Amino acid sequence: MKLSRFTAAATACAVGLTLLPAIAYANDTVELRYKAKVGEKSIYQSSLTTEVNQSINGKDVDTTFEQSDVTTYTVKKIAEDGTIIFETQIERLKVEGEFAPQVTFKFDSQSDDHDTTSQIGAAITPLYERLSGAILGVEVTPLGKVKKVNGYIQLLQDVLKDNPIAQRFAGGGSEEAAVSNFQDLFVLFKEEPVKPGDTWDKPYKVKMPGLGEFEGKRNYTYVGPDKVGEIPTLRITIDTDLSGDLDIDMGATKVSGKFETDSASGTVQFDPASGRILSMDLEQTFSGDLTVEAGGMTIPVNFSQTLKNTRKLVDKIPE
Repeated sequence: MKLSRFTAAATACAVGLTLLPAIAYANDTVELRYKAKVGEKSIYQSSLTTEVNQSINGKDVDTTFEQSDVTTYTVKKIAEDGTIIFETQIERLKVEGEFAPQVTFKFDSQSDDHDTTSQIGAAITPLYERLSGAILGVEVTPLGKVKKVNGYIQLLQDVLKDNPIAQRFAGGGSEEAAVSNFQDLFVLFKEEPVKPGDTWDKPYKVKMPGLGEFEGKRNYTYVGPDKVGEIPTLRITIDTDLSGDLDIDMGATKVSGKFETDSASGTVQFDPASGRILSMDLEQTFSGDLTVEAGGMTIPVNFSQTLKNTRKLVDKIPE
């Protein structure tokens, strides 16, 4: 699954949409609803790049984090009320980060050589080993609301226990956090039919254990018919307003402060013929002021963070 976008080292076990939007045209309007057929399987290839700049006592410290994955989505059941229950499995997972000068981390699910000896490796390698090949169930309504994520707490509970670093990378590790992160991958459709230029928004608020509280609003615009190559699509744009109140306690180090969105943009391309998302491209920048307490010192930190997330439908699992 996709882990928290709220942390500087957020990971992204990406989830694409296997659900089929039923598209009915009338008077230049489009009615979107998610539908699916039991047994349908889709493969999505995703990447997340996180760049963080921190200014500490006038000195800049840069952090970079990159993750790529291939995840399959299989529709397992459709409830009487139309809720779709599908199964996700991470088939490939690769992570690479540089957190400070000479502090790096690499993970590749296809390699047996994993870092378990460095401080960062000992903390988060077990998390990525557990996520590799992990199977989760997600319940989504016809309008795209994520109702529940099944198996997430059980999957990570022991890995995150007494491990505040891994907890940060897992976006807090709670059911609420998991639902919020999956929700980022589904456009929340408007109940009424929409025409080109129509906009709608969906507010949200989430508390993530070990990280803090976050609230904001997802803003959607139906742009209209489009094309990806020769494939007719429906184009929807997304931007997200987000503010956060950080409260991170890692024992010897505590971090607190606030941040908010500076800019955000994203585009989703629906293929109305196959009923699936062909691609999703998102970019968001945050900034804020933090206070770090460590070693008896209180240190002010100004930071900015940019997230770039891409996701596309592929025909097969890459070799």
